[in-house]
Amino acid sequence: MENNSSILSQGIYEELPRFIKELTDEYEGRERDMILLSTLGVLSDCFPNYYSEYDGRKVYPHLYLAILANAASGKGVINISRKLLEPIHKYVQKDNNLFEVSDEDLIPESKEESKKNKKPSESNSVKEIKILPGNISSAEMHSYFNKSKHGMLIMESEADTVGAMLKNDWANYSDVLRKVFHNEPISISRSTDGRFFEINNPMLSIVLSGTPNQLSPIISSVENGLFSRFIYYYFDEPQKFKNVFQKTSLIANTYFEKKGSILLDVYKMLEKVNIEFKLTCNQQEKFLEFFTETTELIQESDCNGLDANVKRLGNILLKILQIFSICRRIDDINRNNLEEIICDDIDFKIGILLVKELFEHTKNVFINNTKALILSDFDKSILDNLVNEFSRQDAVNIGKEMNITIRTIDDKLSQWCNKKIIIRVFQGKYKKVI
Repeated sequence: MENNSSILSQGIYEELPRFIKELTDEYEGRERDMILLSTLGVLSDCFPNYYSEYDGRKVYPHLYLAILANAASGKGVINISRKLLEPIHKYVQKDNNLFEVSDEDLIPESKEESKKNKKPSESNSVKEIKILPGNISSAEMHSYFNKSKHGMLIMESEADTVGAMLKNDWANYSDVLRKVFHNEPISISRSTDGRFFEINNPMLSIVLSGTPNQLSPIISSVENGLFSRFIYYYFDEPQKFKNVFQKTSLIANTYFEKKGSILLDVYKMLEKVNIEFKLTCNQQEKFLEFFTETTELIQESDCNGLDANVKRLGNILLKILQIFSICRRIDDINRNNLEEIICDDIDFKIGILLVKELFEHTKNVFINNTKALILSDFDKSILDNLVNEFSRQDAVNIGKEMNITIRTIDDKLSQWCNKKIIIRVFQGKYKKVI
């Protein structure tokens, strides 16, 4: 590892909105950073009908977040943030009479099986929820989006829960994630049950943690755009054994549960109104100045593959500012009929600082992990045509079918071995790692 991403600045924590600061105060170091970021990810799905304008479109607060570190590095601490959304999750299910979906229901049936089993269609059985499991089929995901009014959250402390699904044709919802980030319409049509529906304004938040290797099945190519939709937090230094007898967890649990109850009241209030978030003219100028400068720096650096990340970082910053601002005004939501929230200069300052520091983490993911593990579309097209264990001759034959020279295939085999995308089992025989 060439560069280890630093801990987030103390200045960010000192000026956080009180609602969030009370949740992070019980932690320190990497744990505190992970609590802050996972909390922002969960909060991004807690404020219905709260939007801003960005590049001519409405932007909602929903964020995609990935925390990457080695095994046994304490990433599981993010799970406590889920408690913020659980009361809302239960609230939207209250009158749903939610249909229990078994593992078998997540696997598409053939026409014959469907007719034989006569199971209720997904469109009739699936009800509204707020917390969406990551181990779900693409068809089932569309069904939940069809029922969702104000968005959902995928939160998995083991990223390969999602990665395992994206490896399967019937469950690969990568394209859905890319579209939903920008609230673009998604649709599904299935001939087996004559079902078609379109979701015009889907919303989703994602909070994942895992090892760098677990990222690869989720984001198999930088070029497909999913990589630039995430914000990343990355570290790889060894962690000390924590005092497992401290009462920090019990105290934190109480805090998160109390905040969850407050958020439920806010959620109910926001269901009835629309609130627009705005930047001041001065903040807009600083916003444009920051991203103009950052874009120029990236284009001149060895990270010019991050152009898309910089462009989407503007969208992400606006979402973070939305969350900071509504949390700072959270007591006013239930007292006043707010129609707009103007960004506080303090929130703008710490939002810019947070995004700057998280972008350094993104660069480290890109340089130290993503370049080594994520494939170009060209490489992926070759590998996708090879079985899990294959010979050099198999690769050569695939190359002939794709008009790729033997020399290029040999070069690719060598590169993939160096990057640990494949391993050499023995002379002339290979096995895929990702």
